[in-house]
Amino acid sequence: MKKKKILIADDEEVIRNIIARGLAKEPYDLVFAVDGAEAIAKAESESPDLILLDVNMPHTDGREAVHTLRQDPKCKDIPIIMVTGLGDPIDRFAGFELGVDDYVTKPFDIDVLRRRIRSILQG
Repeated sequence: MKKKKILIADDEEVIRNIIARGLAKEPYDLVFAVDGAEAIAKAESESPDLILLDVNMPHTDGREAVHTLRQDPKCKDIPIIMVTGLGDPIDRFAGFELGVDDYVTKPFDIDVLRRRIRSILQG
């Protein structure tokens, strides 16, 4: 069985590392991006099965990245989980309006994030 590929896009190295360690025992190939522009480029080149995407990033933020990915025929159906410090209901609503599949706020419980990832990838 082919490993599922997850793109982790966050400008904070510590967050990328926490997620990577939390998924280390899972059967996933991990790809990383440090901003929204790199996330878009890697989504197009790597064809991930899921994207974990921060909102507040330099150059191209997560909202712009989601908008661009949802317009791209090659990337429009890739599930996206926003992983962000923006926990206000208005921010959540805006994320879902853009087309994200789930929304997880920082600080997050890695076990909860793992379950949400599994749920989306199995769905």
